[in-house]
Amino acid sequence: MVSPLRKARSNEAGAELLEFAFVLPLFVGLILAIIWFGQAFNAYETITRAAREGARTALAPTCGSCGNASDPSKVVDAVTTALQASHIDLDALQVYAPSAISCSATLDCSMLDHNIRLCRNIKLNSSSPSSDPQQCGVLVSFGYATPFSFSMNTNVSSVLNLPAVTLKTSVQMAQEQ
Repeated sequence: MVSPLRKARSNEAGAELLEFAFVLPLFVGLILAIIWFGQAFNAYETITRAAREGARTALAPTCGSCGNASDPSKVVDAVTTALQASHIDLDALQVYAPSAISCSATLDCSMLDHNIRLCRNIKLNSSSPSSDPQQCGVLVSFGYATPFSFSMNTNVSSVLNLPAVTLKTSVQMAQEQ
């Protein structure tokens, strides 16, 4: 005679396998989404650090008596060096032009190589009430089209026909008096 417990088990044979087949794609999709988000966040931090290096270079004087008029090619070199150190594709840089208010009569913005935008003598955003409302500085901005990939050697975007996500960065830095 077959026990009722054994009979109940035989009716559920394969149920675990069916449940696993439903849950596995969701679990794999979640893991891949976490990996991709981590890579996108890393790329965002990298382009922000590169823009910060460009802004710092733009404010650095070229000589003791020259003032703050550094060569724009040095700004491009600072940004591209920081991006190349992290294996960011320079051809994927895009134009990003946030609004800026000039401290003088006209806005001094220029588009540099690799779609890097440099604005000098702009009014900085004042985030604290104690900051000087007339503080001027520089702005370096650009965008980066990050592909939907899961490793450095593959690009899932081209296989799945997924659009690239454009990360945008804009760094303002104050001029020292």
